[in-house]
Amino acid sequence: MDDKYEKSIVWIRRDLRLLDSHALFRAKERSKNIQLLFIFDQVILDKLDDLYEDKRVQFIKSALLEIEKQLDQNIIIKYGKPEDVFEEIIKDEKIDAVFTNRDYEPYAKKRDLKISKLCQKHNVDFHSYKDHVVFEFPEIVKDNKEFYSVFTPYKRKWLSKVDSGESLIPLFQYRLADIKKMVFTPKTKRAKKFLDKLSPSPIPASSKQAEGKLNKFLKIINDYHQNRDFPAINGTSGLSMYIRFGLLSPRRLSLIAYQNKSVGSQTWLSELIWREFYFMILDTHPEVATKEFNVKYQDFPWKKDSKLHQAWVEGQTGFPIVDAAMRCLKETGQMHNRLRMVVANFYCRLLLLDWRKGERHFAKYLLDFDLSANVGGWQWSSGSGNDAAPYFRIFNPLSQSKKFDKEAIFIKQWCPELQNMPDKYIHQPSLAPEDIQNDAGCILGKDYPMEIIDYNASRQNSLLFFKKILS
Repeated sequence: MDDKYEKSIVWIRRDLRLLDSHALFRAKERSKNIQLLFIFDQVILDKLDDLYEDKRVQFIKSALLEIEKQLDQNIIIKYGKPEDVFEEIIKDEKIDAVFTNRDYEPYAKKRDLKISKLCQKHNVDFHSYKDHVVFEFPEIVKDNKEFYSVFTPYKRKWLSKVDSGESLIPLFQYRLADIKKMVFTPKTKRAKKFLDKLSPSPIPASSKQAEGKLNKFLKIINDYHQNRDFPAINGTSGLSMYIRFGLLSPRRLSLIAYQNKSVGSQTWLSELIWREFYFMILDTHPEVATKEFNVKYQDFPWKKDSKLHQAWVEGQTGFPIVDAAMRCLKETGQMHNRLRMVVANFYCRLLLLDWRKGERHFAKYLLDFDLSANVGGWQWSSGSGNDAAPYFRIFNPLSQSKKFDKEAIFIKQWCPELQNMPDKYIHQPSLAPEDIQNDAGCILGKDYPMEIIDYNASRQNSLLFFKKILS
């Protein structure tokens, strides 16, 4: 191994933790001193509608403050364009190397290449490592070295690879005390003005909180496969935001799920593998961020109906399970995974609206927004992605509602105007007679909207529409 670097930067991005970080582990091995750097990337933040009220940005701020508390000293926090920040840091800090964990989004890859070239120009070594996934492309490929476009064989190869040796899911172990000895307080000023404008995160953003939620989930993980589809009960992990921002190591979670052989645990592992599958698709096909993977859907004549779109956005479609999910998203930034499929399928298959507009709405509000998974999910629901649902798979909102929110607990929480609607009509209030509406204090078209479409007619129209275009 080369002689140790005098000073190194560990550039953290979507890995806001101090333990089990591949980049930090390697930096510790090869450096005498380490500085941690986080950049509030102006290129990304300028696209947000309400930057200072964005709960995701607030969450990041709180996570960074927790890291400083763990270290008992400051880290370098900057606001600006990454290339400008690195020009300044290389000049001021006299660093020898940069260590970071790889990102697979199109912008992130271009950004990192630019920073790598900048470092090379100034004789600073740039090292990037696999950390967000267990396997990256081309570690999971077909025998002919091509990528997998279908999930099930990808999953089989993923599992068979781990079966051949669990060491393929490494945990990078070191003591926090050893890191604290190496990290030294930076002399540069933090982006204090920007940070001061941000409110504290309403969601606790610490590794301790993340570990607590993980431990709670592990107590119910064996029943995950039975309970995960019901939004009114505590049946999911609730860890998506902590995984998205790296407060928990995805590798460690995969190892925990893999080693627990219960059906529930293996079902959850399958969801973690889906996450990696979508990363791989975006990494190898960056164009899918805005363009359909399935060429048959490219230039597809989606409808342009702003009234239908707005009714969906506001949770005013007249379909309670759809409206409850959309209102929950707008209010909390969260949406149950089953409901993500229901509302996306409704948007694309019944309203025949462009999946890109729906995907962008999710991107605006979801606290756990991840480009690869969001695009992957929307293309799956619209039928335009790889391994997507066939065009004739159209969810019936009524049957989905009765099956997954039978007692309408979730519906009543987010559509309070339906609180007194009898069980017979609450899943489809448009069928309630006038006297029932009066008794329930919920007049259709006044207190709660009429259905914006006729399901049966829309379904038939959709089947004919898709068949004609795709044949």
